Amino acid sequence: MLPADVSPGRPTALNPMFRHAAVLFAASRWCCRCGNVAVSVALLLSVLMVTMVFVIDTGYLYSEKNRYQNAVEAAAIAGAGGLCADDPVATARAIAAANGLPVDAVTVRVGFYDADGRHGDFGTYRDFVAAGQGDYPEEEVNNAVMVALQSDEPTLLSGPARQAAVCVAATAVAYVRQYGLVSRDTQTGIALEGSVPVEFRDGAIYAGAAIDYTGTYSFVNVALHPFSPETDAMQPLNDTTLERLLAADDVDVLGPSDFGTHPVFWDPNGPSSPNRFPIFNRNGSPYMLPVLADAFDPSNLGSSSAWGPLEAEAYYIDLSRMAVGTKLFFDAGDREDVLVIIALENPNPPPAPAVQGITFMANCPVLMRSRATHHISTSSHYGGEGAMQVGIYSTRTIVVQSANVYTHGVFFRTGGDFGVRGEGGSSGHVDDMASVIADGAIKIAFFSGFQEVWGLRFAPPCAPPFVPRLGLLEVVP
Repeated sequence: MLPADVSPGRPTALNPMFRHAAVLFAASRWCCRCGNVAVSVALLLSVLMVTMVFVIDTGYLYSEKNRYQNAVEAAAIAGAGGLCADDPVATARAIAAANGLPVDAVTVRVGFYDADGRHGDFGTYRDFVAAGQGDYPEEEVNNAVMVALQSDEPTLLSGPARQAAVCVAATAVAYVRQYGLVSRDTQTGIALEGSVPVEFRDGAIYAGAAIDYTGTYSFVNVALHPFSPETDAMQPLNDTTLERLLAADDVDVLGPSDFGTHPVFWDPNGPSSPNRFPIFNRNGSPYMLPVLADAFDPSNLGSSSAWGPLEAEAYYIDLSRMAVGTKLFFDAGDREDVLVIIALENPNPPPAPAVQGITFMANCPVLMRSRATHHISTSSHYGGEGAMQVGIYSTRTIVVQSANVYTHGVFFRTGGDFGVRGEGGSSGHVDDMASVIADGAIKIAFFSGFQEVWGLRFAPPCAPPFVPRLGLLEVVP
């Protein structure tokens, strides 16, 4: 039964108490929804903040990694370029510091990089072994510098106490490729002839054409690369590249007009004959290899037809008169009848010091020989390790009359052909060390004397135009 004040079919006014309860119920439902949204927004903001911090940290770490990698590569290249200097480690560290690396976190190691893969895997890295490690090949020499960095980098996630600092590492190795004999000629290549036993040791021989040799030649720890594409990548030695070499260093320049006045020259025949001297005397006439006068024919180097009258105007240069570190360029100009003869006025058999640390360049043919070919007391000794190497450059031809000429670390670079004729001599060459890069052919012929032993790898090449290369550091699993 309805209350008296309520009529059927009419809306009934709620009791004020009921109205208040309804309002509270509706408000509570709205507040619950607002709380859920707030919690969701807070969670999403937290995730977004963490993601942003992670992205920022990742980008920072990658940026530091790239910066460190570029810096250690620059330091390794500088160190390899300073292998002939007193302290390649100090050189690498100086470049590392100049590029903003934390020096205390930098490790520099000098060692051997096996660019030709002749030794298999080493203990830590496949192709690099540091000096002093047990698996360092005893027949090799240091030709590379490795730079490694490990640095704990703070991140936004780690906080000011670096509780979660990330270790960023970068490593690089740079090496100087050591060539033994290289002929860039694509027609003749390298020809090794003669009747005397000759043994090449420890190195690599490259040719743009064939490598031909007789049965008197043997190879110990030597890789032969005929028809090698490696020779195509080398820059030729011509007047243009020679000019760049001259511009890069402090070089003394002289020519034929300076002869007789410069203290490094000598005149075996006295003032009356300042420019000419009989190289060999056969039947009362001056004779020499005629290939030095105009052109070089490797096919004649090993035969009697290689001998003929001397027609070139010969200028003697005594490298022993020069101080260590001297760089000298003989400029023949446009003359085609000029020949430089490298020989010593006063022989330097041991225990006298060898001629060392000299770079000689010429734009004419060069002959290297001893004053006499049959007496050990008249022997000539050139070269050494590291910065004590001797470099002989010619845009034309270089020929070595090897009897009583001993090379203990000599690099020959020629824009033409290169030849060695071994005939006579008072003893065998058991410790010769020399490397050759020729744009033309290489012809080596030994016909008399004792056994020859020619070491191809004696030290990193210190003379230009060698440029250190970056190698691959692959960790042995």
